Amino acid sequence: MPRDEEQMTPKPAIAGIDHVLVGVADLEKARQRWRRLGFMPSPRGRHIGWGTANYCLMFSSGYIELLGIVDASQFTNNLDRFLEVREGLMGVALASDDAAVTAAALQRQGIATEAPKDLARIIELPSGETFPCFKLLDLPESATPGLSAFVCQHLTPEMVWQPAWCRHPNGASALIATTVVVEDPSLMAIPYGELFGFNRV
Repeated sequence: MPRDEEQMTPKPAIAGIDHVLVGVADLEKARQRWRRLGFMPSPRGRHIGWGTANYCLMFSSGYIELLGIVDASQFTNNLDRFLEVREGLMGVALASDDAAVTAAALQRQGIATEAPKDLARIIELPSGETFPCFKLLDLPESATPGLSAFVCQHLTPEMVWQPAWCRHPNGASALIATTVVVEDPSLMAIPYGELFGFNRV
């Protein structure tokens, strides 16, 4: 594609999969289990103002977030309710280069969204703490039936995607797809088509 044509082509409202969230009852034990599988978790992170913390398995494209509760007296974003039922995959974060632009595009498509919310977390490094920042855009349940999903924009990606954190002994290098198991896939065609484009369903 010529450069001028490429510059005129609008970026999609949703740029792909940013990461998947895996809820775990014991964050440290989960880190050890995933290390035995050949992954190298990045240093622990804590969500500012929340009672949750994480370890991330970073790839060149996307990542897996191991999410646990470290202070049950604080806000857990319903992780406590999820863990009352099971551990495992609990949601998908879709990628956006600009959460406000994504929100406006989705609203034009008839998908109701609120304004993007600010979120920050602390990464605990031997040299000191760093503070990655994000914009999160919640999606209505009707937009992704059978799947808990939201949109994530990284404001400080260089703090999260550090080359040393993206190398894993098992060779994993990218998160390329997720599969949603539902009783009747035909019922999902319209809402997912409205979100991602009918040419992708």
